[in-house]
Amino acid sequence: EDIPVAAVFLIDNSISMKYRQENITRLEYSGQLCRRQLEQFPAGSRSAILSTQADDEVIFQSDTGSVATRLESLEVTAVPARLNRQLRLAVESQQEDRQRTQQEAGLGGSADQYVREIYVFTDFSKTAWQLPDESQITELLQELDWLNIYLVDVSVPQPVNAGLADLRISEQSIVSGRDLLLNLTVRSTSGLPAAARLEASIIDPGGRETPAAPPASVRLDGTASRVQMAIRIPPNTAWVEGSVRLAAEDPLMDDNVRSFTCAVRPAPKVLLMADRTEETLYLKNALQPEELERAGIRQCECQVAATAAAAELNFSDYDAVMLLNPGRPDETLWNALRKYSESGGGVFIVAGSARIQPALWSTPTARSLLPAVPLTIVKYLDTPGYLNLTEQNGVSRMFLQDDNLRTELAAVAFDRCWAVETDPAARVLMQFTGPADRAALLERTVGKGRCVLFTSAMDNLTDGGNLWNNLPASWSFLVLADSLLQHLTNASDTRCNYTAGQPVSLVIPENRRFQQYLLRRPGLRQTRGQLDPETSEILLTDAEEPGHYLLQALDAATGFDAAFAVNFRDEETDLTKITDDELQALTGERRAVVIHDPEQLVAIQRTGRLGVEILPLLLGLLLLLFCAEHLMSNFFYDAPDSAG
Repeated sequence: EDIPVAAVFLIDNSISMKYRQENITRLEYSGQLCRRQLEQFPAGSRSAILSTQADDEVIFQSDTGSVATRLESLEVTAVPARLNRQLRLAVESQQEDRQRTQQEAGLGGSADQYVREIYVFTDFSKTAWQLPDESQITELLQELDWLNIYLVDVSVPQPVNAGLADLRISEQSIVSGRDLLLNLTVRSTSGLPAAARLEASIIDPGGRETPAAPPASVRLDGTASRVQMAIRIPPNTAWVEGSVRLAAEDPLMDDNVRSFTCAVRPAPKVLLMADRTEETLYLKNALQPEELERAGIRQCECQVAATAAAAELNFSDYDAVMLLNPGRPDETLWNALRKYSESGGGVFIVAGSARIQPALWSTPTARSLLPAVPLTIVKYLDTPGYLNLTEQNGVSRMFLQDDNLRTELAAVAFDRCWAVETDPAARVLMQFTGPADRAALLERTVGKGRCVLFTSAMDNLTDGGNLWNNLPASWSFLVLADSLLQHLTNASDTRCNYTAGQPVSLVIPENRRFQQYLLRRPGLRQTRGQLDPETSEILLTDAEEPGHYLLQALDAATGFDAAFAVNFRDEETDLTKITDDELQALTGERRAVVIHDPEQLVAIQRTGRLGVEILPLLLGLLLLLFCAEHLMSNFFYDAPDSAG
């Protein structure tokens, strides 16, 4: 046992390793086991610590004090590299070190100055490994019989945990006074108290958390359940930063809190126009419900005008312009709408009337704006058409995230629609089911803005939209109208919530450019950054800590700031264990020793080293036996013939 050891200690420092038992985390326990191994290594041994931090590297050190210091400095990462990848890095580092030391010592063949070992300390969480394996570890290990690998299980036998997952907010950008809906999953194992409290809070300008909704009681019965909470957005703020907390004590507390951020925007100004203004009332009431207006909650400011009065209006005063069923639109109207869209405005056009004259929709000026031009009315005679919501986009996103919403909208029956000729630059956002899968909702980028076209009606007049569909009678119409408005005003493009490790993109308006900024990070840490004065976007690639972030321009004149929240992947606290068979498949049969009882590590380790340590002795004995056999054969063959 006097042969020096060259060891790599690969330590899983993902979030699940913060699981605490007897007041010690799995990461701390792994450090204790490492130090115990270091103390037993023979003189002249060298060791390296490798974590699951993606940019970590293997550096062998002879000084055990330096190795111990490296152990003490290990912290949990929310963006761990997969253990397959890090194990391959450890193996390749051993290969390179072995070749180097052989060359320096003038050794060849299988001779080595060290017993070479790799220890992997992990809680055996399945999500820490990549399945199926893409690192090709099995092939790498096939010929490396000089390398001992120990996979050490530091988990507890029957872990218990309760936590929050899959937090979704109804809007990334919202108007003050509205309710922000928080949808999330509460999940738990068995063995915990039967119930717990779910609390939502927002952070005030002074940094204090204040309750934002009545606490909800949730059951912890070993299953997963969806919960919804509503937060009323306060006035006079540009951002709302908040968190949802599960008030329950368990050994892994990190997933008991989830953070969120939402941008707050002014109520948008919307112009609704139609030949008959009564056709706008259904869409207007969907955008600004009368009951909310009576309660003093203004989601948007709507103005209604007849199409004939369009020339008297300045479209640039509005955040969106909605035009319903213009029968005889002239070139002046199309040209004004195109210029408005080119400058960044959002145009929404409804084609849901038999009064529409297709020829006046297909002029060159109209075609320069519209995503499609109407050709002829199609009637669904035998079976109604229904909206197909499989396409993920800014309008359908809300429906695809909520099964009830999707089911409600998909149940709306359409009896008529316009068949259209789609512009090559357009994309289809929604389709009708039925023959030809006709386009229902189309979009086209026009300059800095966009134009969206709906090919059926959006009113419920008995001599109008009622003949086309029953969409305004469905409560999903309210959500569709709101989603359309958010899409037209680019509110649906805003993103304030990210998963740790994802690039964070922040758009800088042309009139608010700056060169220096301060980024407030979780834990009261701040960093500074610089930009080219013409930069239109900031891309942050190091937002890895869960919590709230706020970027502020140091040039106060621009007034630019942007807030966002980061959460770690839900899978990071999934304690489902990988099986021994799966590990053997990853590393190759009998190429790694799986150890579920760390206390047996020393005994198993001695067995593994035995072959390496007695190999020189065995080779020496074989050489002696060969020499002895050679001498004996010479003695017998060279002896005088007794018959002679």
